[in-house]
Amino acid sequence: MDNELTRITDAELDRQWRSMNAALERLGNIEGREIETRGAARLIVGVDLTASREWCLREAQRAMAGMFDALAALGSIAVKLAYFRGEDCKAGPWQNDAGAVCRSMLSLSCRSGATQIGRILRLAGNEPGPVSAVVYIGDTAEEDADELAALARRLGKKHIPVFVFHECGRHGEWSAQEIFEAIAEQSGGAYCPFGAESADALRELVSTVAAFSAAGTEGVRRIGQAVTVEGQQLRARFLLPAGK
Repeated sequence: MDNELTRITDAELDRQWRSMNAALERLGNIEGREIETRGAARLIVGVDLTASREWCLREAQRAMAGMFDALAALGSIAVKLAYFRGEDCKAGPWQNDAGAVCRSMLSLSCRSGATQIGRILRLAGNEPGPVSAVVYIGDTAEEDADELAALARRLGKKHIPVFVFHECGRHGEWSAQEIFEAIAEQSGGAYCPFGAESADALRELVSTVAAFSAAGTEGVRRIGQAVTVEGQQLRARFLLPAGK
């Protein structure tokens, strides 16, 4: 874990965990207060919050904050945060406020359970309004590969690409690579592995997808050069000439 994260004290983490459960249910029960998103790029961010994902809470929060910072000059983008943990699979309202999204991230805690990637993909496919793209952040897949591929094809037909950001290397999670690659391919998105506890890579990956959703290849250029290898590779994919 990097030095910045290791400076967080046990007392501070305990305080955060106590507040997380108190705020958890609000994330999935405030649909009546959704923001007006007409004309905005709309990005669904799905996060695996099963027991192995506790690190992801802080990493994903930092990634979301970094994404909004990178997009400040590009125009409006709305984010819907979705997650699964235990038997739960919930989604919050559309938000275009970085602080609100980050607070939602911090309101969550992890719980043991199987993956529910299919429910995230169905959520995107059933969204009544337009969806620019889906970002999925996770480390493993425990569902039927053919069913997930079929759901991804459905999204592809609706022009909703899925960008799978695969945290791998810590517990041998490379076993999910084939399933994740199929989801990305069938939907017209991209598969992007990144190392454990790599907040910078995750921030650049999410920011690149969001920039493309908001302003196309020009948006990707305007957010500047990526520093991490993962970010550079994804950026290069977006900037390749059509057909390459």
